[in-house]
Amino acid sequence: RAGCGQTRTVVDALVRTILSQNTTDVNSTRAWTQLHDTYGAGKGGDVDMFDRIRTADVRDVADAIRCGGLANVKSRVIVNALNSIHGKHGECSLEHLHDVGDDRECMRQLMDLDGVGPKTASCVLLFCLRRESFAVDTHVFRLSKALGWLPGGNVKANVKVTRETAQQHLDLRIPGHLKYPLHVLLVRHGKECDRCSANGRATGGRPGRKKGQCPLLDVRLGDPSSSSSSSPDDDVDKDVKEDDEATYQVDRTGLEETVGHVKDELREELVKEELIREEGVEMDVDAGVKLQVQV
Repeated sequence: RAGCGQTRTVVDALVRTILSQNTTDVNSTRAWTQLHDTYGAGKGGDVDMFDRIRTADVRDVADAIRCGGLANVKSRVIVNALNSIHGKHGECSLEHLHDVGDDRECMRQLMDLDGVGPKTASCVLLFCLRRESFAVDTHVFRLSKALGWLPGGNVKANVKVTRETAQQHLDLRIPGHLKYPLHVLLVRHGKECDRCSANGRATGGRPGRKKGQCPLLDVRLGDPSSSSSSSPDDDVDKDVKEDDEATYQVDRTGLEETVGHVKDELREELVKEELIREEGVEMDVDAGVKLQVQV
């Protein structure tokens, strides 16, 4: 798979994350396979493959990933990011980030790469570097708004809630040990629930669940399927301001009720997919219900 968590190196994770934007898992996997077959198969290790991509004609890279959608945009982002990495480190490698103890510094170095924004950087931190970071993609953003986890916007203070500001807000407020399983659950739920998917177009379903059933139905403040964003999921705005704690407040009761509603589904789904050990899920879910979070 080309999805998050299926990577060998940090640069591998970065490229796969870019390919996964605004497309299905199937299409992003096809794009990764085609990219690998074109530039990597039988031609050395990952560093050599990414160096060949870096020096290739961006139009040829676009042709290699055409099946993944937005090929012209993604090819430029990939080539520019690889050139940025090579220019800073002399090779197409970011393995040194494993030894950087400060998560903020890891985030800064990733976002300092040409074309890499907060969501992409957060995904690399969360899934590859195993750091506590809460990535906000289109599914997480849509559901977070519907659940009342985000501010409605402060007109007087000229505050607009975007995916970038939402990510800062949620990353600050959600307990670290819940960031990975909650992100995975919200993405899956946003894709598979016919009530919560974008415009009601679910791409899958949980076996045994009847159409219209939703574990979040009692705690949603709105209809997520009618408020999906039409803007691309690519990270372009890197000028993210610091979170204003006076503006962004979490509804402790709403978050606690929501985690309580989804805890059984979280445990069952993540253990079934072997995304996390059973005892880890048990601990995370129980801690989530208690909500040891400062607000």
